[in-house]
Amino acid sequence: MPVFGLLQDYDFEYGLELHSHSFMLVVTVTWHLSSMDELLRFAALYISKDCSPGWDSTVNKVEPLGQHTVAEAVWRVHGVDGVGVKTDDVLRRNWLIPEKDSPYDAWVVEASATDEDQPFGVSLPPVDDGHVRAADVLKFTAITGDHDKGAAGFTLKVRHVLTVCPGSLSMALMRFMPKWGLRKALGSALERAVRVTPEHVQKHYHRLEDTVQSGPAARFYAALSSRILQK
Repeated sequence: MPVFGLLQDYDFEYGLELHSHSFMLVVTVTWHLSSMDELLRFAALYISKDCSPGWDSTVNKVEPLGQHTVAEAVWRVHGVDGVGVKTDDVLRRNWLIPEKDSPYDAWVVEASATDEDQPFGVSLPPVDDGHVRAADVLKFTAITGDHDKGAAGFTLKVRHVLTVCPGSLSMALMRFMPKWGLRKALGSALERAVRVTPEHVQKHYHRLEDTVQSGPAARFYAALSSRILQK
């Protein structure tokens, strides 16, 4: 049962489809920004998971696990999913700059961490009581930046493709929902994140700037900036 949504006042649209034990979500949003510095602060929301609280309503707390590197990190994420189930996930993210002939400027891959991964030498913590841990989370994010050399202005296009097995309780609840219920349960969080993004970036300017300029991934953000400016 596919569900679609968009915000006419924003360059944003999404599609959701339920499967027997999982769901797939595709999201596309384009931001029109005034500078490269602003573009990187917006990009940090989609790259650094610890920038999510207060922006993504499904995320309450993000705890780093182990030592992060310039292109890889593992986080423990507490939150509440779209149907009200408390979550306690451990997620690994990798990000990279693709080859020059790629139409994208950066790739971000997020997946469920496992005990076999031994993220940076840290064992996975047990799931908190009353919470569930999603299995087989797989999320691809493609980031494209551009600028008009003849005018002041930058664009940042972000496309997510997410597949997740959220657990039997969440799936059971979603399967019994009509389309409007799914749109409200899952789409409302996506729409809220888009609406609050400009205000959130402004409010958390210093934190996002520190992430870009001096965080573990600072060299990655510098490389992303260089790639976009060289177009």
